[in-house]
Amino acid sequence: MKLSYNWLNDYFGGKLPKVEQAAKLLDDHAMEIESVEKVGGDTVIDAKTTPNLNHTCLAHRGVARELGAIIGAKPSLYSRKFKDFNLPKATGKISVSIDEPAKCRRYIGRLVENVKIGPSPKWLVEKLETLGQRSINNVVDATNFVMLEIGQPMHAFAADKIPSGKILVRNAKAGEHITTLDKKDVALDESVLLITDGEHPLAIAGVKGGNFAELDAKTKNIILESANFDPILVRKTAQKIKIQTDASKRYENEITPEFAGEAMEILTKLIVEIAGTKETKVGDTVDIYPKMPTPRAIGISAKDVENILGVAISEKDIADIFSRCGFEFIQNGSDFSVIAPAERLDLTIKEDLAEEIGRLVGYEKIPDIALPKMPFAPETNTVFAYKEKIRNILYGEGFSEVMNYTFVGKGDIELANPASPERKFLRTNLSDGLAESLSFNARNAELVGMPEIRIFEFGHVFPKTGEREHIA
Repeated sequence: MKLSYNWLNDYFGGKLPKVEQAAKLLDDHAMEIESVEKVGGDTVIDAKTTPNLNHTCLAHRGVARELGAIIGAKPSLYSRKFKDFNLPKATGKISVSIDEPAKCRRYIGRLVENVKIGPSPKWLVEKLETLGQRSINNVVDATNFVMLEIGQPMHAFAADKIPSGKILVRNAKAGEHITTLDKKDVALDESVLLITDGEHPLAIAGVKGGNFAELDAKTKNIILESANFDPILVRKTAQKIKIQTDASKRYENEITPEFAGEAMEILTKLIVEIAGTKETKVGDTVDIYPKMPTPRAIGISAKDVENILGVAISEKDIADIFSRCGFEFIQNGSDFSVIAPAERLDLTIKEDLAEEIGRLVGYEKIPDIALPKMPFAPETNTVFAYKEKIRNILYGEGFSEVMNYTFVGKGDIELANPASPERKFLRTNLSDGLAESLSFNARNAELVGMPEIRIFEFGHVFPKTGEREHIA
């Protein structure tokens, strides 16, 4: 996840620690920082977030909240002010229906009439380009800004190309096709969820928009989408059609449906601000929310924290950390009942809360404790021991170990969802791959100064009779 330091700093009124210190704090307490690079008048922090934080930290606000918890400062709700509007109601109408509520957990649509598609303001172009995003137009850029701000993917359709005003979320039909925004023809099956106008596919849910209702310079009326899709569905769809997008990455990691309503409001305000005209009209939201999540209460005590972390943390410090994290909680002596924020889908059990306490205190402050001595010697894994002996003998004879692909072009067992059509079977032997490696390395023997190529491989093979481990 690429982060703009200036963008993060906006949440704190310009009072964040210097970029190097901020990056180190994140690295020590939240996520791995892979690089810090100056880009124009900004600095880009490339962060590798951990799975438990992907629900919130694939966006600037989530990372700002992590920084706020670390330094004890409360960030603002947004990085900028979104102007309120008081505009006439749209005269047109839209409808939304969901055939698959387990796959589409929330869908919000809104009609905005009489906008002007054009270039984005300089501040928005600079924010996007700093993070490697290409500016498209003011409306598309606004949807991308909201995604990078709070983590909710957004989309906009040209309402004039959907005269019925109907949005139907349904499974694709066998043999159905869609042409994506980048003009790629994609074959679909019944496992793929679509956004449609009842007849034509408009978008592949959670992955990619289609070109049927694409915005263009003539577009005056738009339908805004803010939705939430099942993460497993999105991941499988993206793999099946071999399309990965910023939106699919966020949906795959699961985001709370609660973001959708908030995102629709700030997107509408931003579009009115940068694409509105004197004739702009805004419709009410059409919000289909089949099953609202219930708040999760998690109990934990100071003794629980000590047992899990191996170090005592005072009730006062625990309460302080929960407050810095923005958690609602009730304290009764050393016992705490915490209401997990809707967006923190990773918080489900007391061990999750102990982890929050541990990383904010700093794991380096938890003292090392020697492991207890085992009362018995562990059993030797005979297969592993013999493999190590064989390896050492072969190494001594000048052999090098290779590890070839398990996926091959021919075999007995075909993969249901291969990553490559050239490698859609499981190998039945090691010799074919070893022969390829030998041939490749022999061609480069002179280059690496090896007059004779000697290689071996341990690996699993998959004949019809079942999986086995071989050496070649």
